[in-house]
Amino acid sequence: MAPPSQVPSAVALAQGCATAYEQQSGEVLHPDCHRSIELLADHFAQRGQLEGIFLGRVIRAAGLAPFVRGPNLGHEALGDFLACGAIELNISTNVDVLTEMAAESIGEPLSGVAVTRAEAVTGTQPHRPHVKLHGCFRRSIPETLWCLEQLSRLPFDQRIHDFTQWLPNALLGRDLVFVGFWSDWAYLNQVLEAVVGQAMPNLVVLVNPSNHLDLRAKAAGLWDLAHREPTEFVHAQQSGADFLDELRRGFSVRFMKRMLNSSTPFFQAEFGHVPRSFPAFEGLTGPSLYQWRRDSTCTPPELVVRQKEPDSSMHRLGVMHLELHEAGARIEEDAYLHLGKRVRLVQGAGRYLSDVQNDFTHTSAVNGADDIVICVGAQDTSPLPLDIIRDPGNVNVANRGGSGVWLTDDAARDLFATLAPDPVPPAEPAV
Repeated sequence: MAPPSQVPSAVALAQGCATAYEQQSGEVLHPDCHRSIELLADHFAQRGQLEGIFLGRVIRAAGLAPFVRGPNLGHEALGDFLACGAIELNISTNVDVLTEMAAESIGEPLSGVAVTRAEAVTGTQPHRPHVKLHGCFRRSIPETLWCLEQLSRLPFDQRIHDFTQWLPNALLGRDLVFVGFWSDWAYLNQVLEAVVGQAMPNLVVLVNPSNHLDLRAKAAGLWDLAHREPTEFVHAQQSGADFLDELRRGFSVRFMKRMLNSSTPFFQAEFGHVPRSFPAFEGLTGPSLYQWRRDSTCTPPELVVRQKEPDSSMHRLGVMHLELHEAGARIEEDAYLHLGKRVRLVQGAGRYLSDVQNDFTHTSAVNGADDIVICVGAQDTSPLPLDIIRDPGNVNVANRGGSGVWLTDDAARDLFATLAPDPVPPAEPAV
């Protein structure tokens, strides 16, 4: 529900659906149907009209746009975590498609969901399983779960049974993060309790702005799960979107720090001293930090980052980061600002410069065009004439596709040597 998402609350959705139905049919519904989406759905289920009227007409009349539009940074964080394996499994009680849309916006070719156990365990998707217990609007609106009555019949009785057999083992010994799940819809909590109630987690993190008393009253079974010995319980009393974005930023900062830490011995061997300090990635936005990870893993803009951790192939890249930092470069969102130029570092180890550059033809820079892109560790098969790359006033003249001048790290060092101001000679001592 965090901006720009506009998915309605349970009460708002009930009000919108009940009003839309009364306007269409002329029938006056019980006032409770205007306050509880579960009671409203059950009203139609008891009349045998859940799929044909409620899901076929009423939901559509109330408006589907909020369920298929406006993913926020929390959804983007989930798409990122699923793609790179930072989380092993995502279980959702949402029927909207905002997580899938966010994943596709950062390069996931086609974000898949699992609505059955078989789909979750087959591993046909390139990302970690994204389980939607209540169905998915993109898959089939009539096969979405809205009230308790549906749990006793196909397909939901079989689906929930299968998940309750599989998920406790899949979650055994894991850390569980519940994001805003403590629901106003009682049957949603019953489904979750059935599915994860036998899990024995090491850690339970509950992300919800409500207080303890309200949370315990809404879902006593889940509260008990979170407080079993020896499970550690943490309540993050904040928005789910803010929490996930913060978690993603921390994950990305840690990725960059690990790369720089592992590169420190190689920097010391080359320059004879340890780095005086590290570049500070803290405080950057999630999208900017994702760009640093994208460039560090040589992931083109059209693809999603799959690599969860830095590896030994990035040592030379890390040394270049430290070298620029020692030379006075400072981070400006998704690039360095050095000698008046925007400079990006892209991992190119073991590849030809032209091949990497072709992959990055459509720049993914967050803040517009770059002046210089250093493809660290790449081989340049068609070097630029030195009089072009060393012309400080015409750096962008040498654009060879993508954004800015693409150079190897050795060529970049030559260029920076020409751009750097001449050292000021020491003053003559007074006579």
